[in-house]
Amino acid sequence: VLAVREHSEKGAFSILMSSVFYSVLKLIGAKNIFQGGSDFMLVSKEMISKCQSDGWKPGNTLIQLVQHADRVKTISYTKGRSRPSTWSFKKKAALFLQTVNQFISVPAVNSNPKPIDIRETC
Repeated sequence: VLAVREHSEKGAFSILMSSVFYSVLKLIGAKNIFQGGSDFMLVSKEMISKCQSDGWKPGNTLIQLVQHADRVKTISYTKGRSRPSTWSFKKKAALFLQTVNQFISVPAVNSNPKPIDIRETC
């Protein structure tokens, strides 16, 4: 379950860049990705163990959860008070590149993983 911001006051450039970001993620393969920022998430124990068994990597947790999840439930909310954003273009570009890189480097989900015997590899 993800808490997703419903409305936010953004400029035209921010809206365009956000749309491009989510479009690229959908093209790469994150079909369950949602439009809007997520500030809070609830993850079941089964989901955590599934992600760990598939080779959990440090990085963008949200992308890995969305990729491994069978379904994603979102709860919309409206942000309480607005304040100026501290996100610069450099921060946004770095997040975009990190997310795309992380998503590409996440291993494909294998429904029947074969355990690796360390003695065979040495």
